[in-house]
Amino acid sequence: MQEYKRILTKKLIITVILCMLLNIALFLYGQLEGRNINDVISDSRQYSDLISRLKTQREESDFEGMFEDVTQIIKQDKEDGKESSASLVRLRKKLKYLSGFTSQVNECLQQAEQMRGKKLVSNKKSYSYNNILKTAEDYSRIADVKVVLVNDMCIEKTIEYKYTYYLLAVCMIVMIYECFKERDNGMWQIVHSSKSGRMILALKRFIFVWIYAFVLTFIYFVSTVIVSVLLYGVSGIWKAPVQSIETMSGFTIKCNMAAYMCLLCLIASFVLAMFGSIILAFFTVIRNRNVVLIGSVIFAGAEYLLYKNISLQSRISFLRVVNIINFFDINTLLSKY
Repeated sequence: MQEYKRILTKKLIITVILCMLLNIALFLYGQLEGRNINDVISDSRQYSDLISRLKTQREESDFEGMFEDVTQIIKQDKEDGKESSASLVRLRKKLKYLSGFTSQVNECLQQAEQMRGKKLVSNKKSYSYNNILKTAEDYSRIADVKVVLVNDMCIEKTIEYKYTYYLLAVCMIVMIYECFKERDNGMWQIVHSSKSGRMILALKRFIFVWIYAFVLTFIYFVSTVIVSVLLYGVSGIWKAPVQSIETMSGFTIKCNMAAYMCLLCLIASFVLAMFGSIILAFFTVIRNRNVVLIGSVIFAGAEYLLYKNISLQSRISFLRVVNIINFFDINTLLSKY
């Protein structure tokens, strides 16, 4: 317990709070796009009102009819020389996706069935054949999902936001750096000469890394969601299928938006804990903690440059796929099939 109290210094607590505030500020900045907060809230309410109005005029599952109605309004605006509102354009795009979701899933299943019958992939032990079977199995899980029309911008914007993961990684590195203060104050000789002292200390720190990762990720996720809720509202979204969001069309697990947010937070916690464990191992093995810190920063910078500058079509695309930045883009990993 004394070791944990020693780690939780004022410097670390202040760093965590500042990073959390920076996380909220970056999220807000990304949502405003040159507008003020009242404009964002007003646009979201207008979008919700349009959805409610459409639902009173048509059946909730008649997405094609709603799409035709919205298309007609936009067409009329164009003829009148008016510019359609951003909410109306967004709603049309949303309805186009919802109306085609079931046929899109069925098309994937049909293609998989057709591919199974071709001689080229008829070998049941081949990777191609088993990949087709896996695709059909995955998409069959969401074949009966009934997507719904709701204002899900709160969830959509939250899961698209990536800076939370990077700031969590910074907080993890700062915490681990604080763990090894004895390297600079001369206490490390006493610790290392004690019976099992080094092993016990490493075990305690390993446990703390995992606790810290889960608690910190939960706090950061909740704070981001709260801000998103205040901007966009949450009317009727938690029980809606997560596939109702267009970017989640490739997510082949049947669950609602609340369950997906919990899953995302849980996986992010595991990723952060594993990242922290690797960094902790480097700090434990290498004597000079400043060398490890500088090396970690250089490595992260190099990984970011590789991720940004290497295309998936490149011969060295594996450097982009097997990349720490890619692993921190958890929502993309989950939502793209």
